[in-house]
Amino acid sequence: MIYPDNTTTVIKYIDECCTLIYQPCGVIVNKVLKQKIRATYFNHLLTTSSHPGEQVKVSREILVKFIEDAYSQINDDQIRNNCISQGFGKCGLNSFAMDMDAFESPLDGLDKNKVYNLLQ
Repeated sequence: MIYPDNTTTVIKYIDECCTLIYQPCGVIVNKVLKQKIRATYFNHLLTTSSHPGEQVKVSREILVKFIEDAYSQINDDQIRNNCISQGFGKCGLNSFAMDMDAFESPLDGLDKNKVYNLLQ
């Protein structure tokens, strides 16, 4: 897609096997964030008088509160157990690692993936 100011956007499918390479924050935070928001939403449903299969509308203010609470929980987890830093390590992106094993280990399984091999 080309925009009037001559900038372009390229939309590209990223196979799930390559998420740790292209989208480490998707591995580290995004999945957990979505899980926490869903859990809060389901707890909210329990407090409403809805019936099974009924669509429940949530106001923008309540949804923003769900997201804020999820971020707060993730930040608390980070302070308590350094989960975000550990997540970058799992993706092979620990800049403080003293040996190459920390970088190469997450990538070892990619050689077996057909999609990854096509990217090379």
